[in-house]
Amino acid sequence: MRHRFLGLTLEPTRFALAGEGEERVLGPAHYRVLEHLVRNRRRVVTKEELLEAGWSGVVVTPNSLTQCIKQLRELLATRPGGEAAIETAYGRGYRFAAEVESIASRARASDDAFGDRPALAVLPFEATAALGSSPLALGDALAEDLTNRLAAMRWFPLISHATISAWARAGGTLGDAALQLGASYVVRGTVRKQGERVRVTAELVEAASGHLIASEQYDALFEELFARQSDVASALAAALEPELRRAEITRALRRDPQTVGAWDAFMRGMFHLWQYSAEDNRRAREWFAKAEQEDPSFAAPVTFHGLSHLNDVNAGWTNDPGHSAALAIALARRAVALDPRDPDARALLGGMLAVFGQRDDALALLEAALAENPSFAWGH
Repeated sequence: MRHRFLGLTLEPTRFALAGEGEERVLGPAHYRVLEHLVRNRRRVVTKEELLEAGWSGVVVTPNSLTQCIKQLRELLATRPGGEAAIETAYGRGYRFAAEVESIASRARASDDAFGDRPALAVLPFEATAALGSSPLALGDALAEDLTNRLAAMRWFPLISHATISAWARAGGTLGDAALQLGASYVVRGTVRKQGERVRVTAELVEAASGHLIASEQYDALFEELFARQSDVASALAAALEPELRRAEITRALRRDPQTVGAWDAFMRGMFHLWQYSAEDNRRAREWFAKAEQEDPSFAAPVTFHGLSHLNDVNAGWTNDPGHSAALAIALARRAVALDPRDPDARALLGGMLAVFGQRDDALALLEAALAENPSFAWGH
């Protein structure tokens, strides 16, 4: 969902306010506070609710919200009528008072390709001089390989390696990654030589808070490292990406269910799908349908909506397995049509075609999914 007010557009992909050829990146906390106010503009939003929206899972003082509101007011005051856009309800909270036009995303346009999905940045890995004549080149190459592996998983938008490299050369640090890159999460890493072996360590960090979500390491012989860069990247991606999904599911479950967009609805659906009960499967389907309604171009909710119908067949939760199977395969085909490179969509459709005896088509889909993402366990 995109919101327009005061001649500005709230851009969910870039955590920015855009208008008249200009764009102001807000950073995730400021963006989420403003978005929450805009979404709930018909009522007073409590300070506790805004703290949860802006800094979910991170302990901050009330002054963080006070400063955030002050900075948002200063920013909006540059527009006609913007000085009165955020009203204070003393003792209760704040209310957004400006006129708002809300528009559901209907197309996969180049500047809004990922809807409200959180962006991920992979920073160049820090490498010691003991690794040889070009440790910086090795750290940069590992980051680029890992970016490509994570991008192949299709769920999370990846900020381009070229953009991050230029930002890092200009002196960018983790502390301002959220503000300057618009990243919700950052992967940072190190490469250290210990005798004849090398240890590559990667950390998944929430950009705005610096909170560590997960870490993973990979050990190799020094003489093999350069030849095995791709293997290192694949192993790190396979370990970190599920942790990123879990972090986003946890965050989505904390949001007000009345205000969630396509991404949070999808994450809530995945939570229920993984509980694997008849009731949770039904609730998952409802959330996937909401995500599809919010963003019809987003393939992943369509894929797992199809899987929920397949679960009904496999677990005996339906009185009409033939109808459920037909719905599952139709949704899988639609997901592949929406995003032919999505490995999840290909795997679901390929698996069902195999069950129905269409093995050549199934193998083609599954092999294509693995060619796109060699770390894809479900495809294997």
